[in-house]
Amino acid sequence: MCALSLTLNKFPVDAKTKDGAGLPFGCVVQPFASELEVIANDAKCSINAGRDMKAEQVERCLECFGYVNRFCYFDYRSWMCSLCGAVNPITKRSRYHNIPQRSKLGELSSGFVDVEYQ
Repeated sequence: MCALSLTLNKFPVDAKTKDGAGLPFGCVVQPFASELEVIANDAKCSINAGRDMKAEQVERCLECFGYVNRFCYFDYRSWMCSLCGAVNPITKRSRYHNIPQRSKLGELSSGFVDVEYQ
């Protein structure tokens, strides 16, 4: 289990943008956090949210290969990567195509999702 806490929802494009914003930017990573710590830090936590999905079903950014997460901005048929800001299309076969179901997906409702790779 890994806990990750960010001070901002989006990463600055470059150092100049970060400095110009005047906001503190930081990240705390706890690679061996216990489930209790994870739940305490994330009220929306769903530890087993990824049990019924395959890693291939979780979309990745076409630019930086980051995984889609709850900090990504979703439009009607695209999503913006929270790491690099690239806009990625949502295809009809994607699990994100059904707009009302998006809020129920583990990777979009929690900061901590275990996905088993096979």
